[in-house]
Amino acid sequence: MQDGPRILIEVEGLTKSFRTGQKTIDVLKGIDFQIPAGEMLAICGASGVGKSTFLHILGTLEDPTSGRVLYEGKDVFALNGDTLSDFRNRFMGFVFQFHHLLPEFTAAENVIMPSLIAGRLHAESMERGLAILADVGLADRADHKPGELSGGEQQRVAIARALCMNPKVVFADEPTGNLDTATGEAVYNLLIKLNRERGVAFIFVTHNEKLAAKSDRIIQMVDGRIFD
Repeated sequence: MQDGPRILIEVEGLTKSFRTGQKTIDVLKGIDFQIPAGEMLAICGASGVGKSTFLHILGTLEDPTSGRVLYEGKDVFALNGDTLSDFRNRFMGFVFQFHHLLPEFTAAENVIMPSLIAGRLHAESMERGLAILADVGLADRADHKPGELSGGEQQRVAIARALCMNPKVVFADEPTGNLDTATGEAVYNLLIKLNRERGVAFIFVTHNEKLAAKSDRIIQMVDGRIFD
């Protein structure tokens, strides 16, 4: 019998460096870390300490310089390009500060894009997309295009899109940073609700300590290292 929560993501010796001219900048400096399944995790810290870089590597959007990222024991950076892309599409969802919705498509059409990319039938995808929009409180806005939605509604569409493939983890980079205080708190409360109801892990970067305090765990990033 396994003791404690199941480990979803394990990070081993993670580093990230960039070359600028003759200089090497070490952004991440050897991170060892575990994330249990279903956890609501906030990553906090000053600007420029490597929070977004860490999030992007966890989400396989950037390669590490060294170290490994294991998803349920699988070394994801050992996968080739197409296999890694497919894994990312099925296993992960993403929400960013700016919604990145396609303006020419409706809310429902934006939500089902990951499903269509995965080759699923349009009717099946749309049925699931409409159900998720209802879950985020936008059942009556499915046929509206992004320009017809408020900022908070657009972010809810982005959250619904992140959940379209029923991922095990959703990464969010300042998901409330472009919203007013009340709307941002409402969006964050929605993330908590979805985390509790669906059991999907949420890992998010934020400067908002008040919202971060509502998460299961906060880690502080300082000078390329993390502190629990």
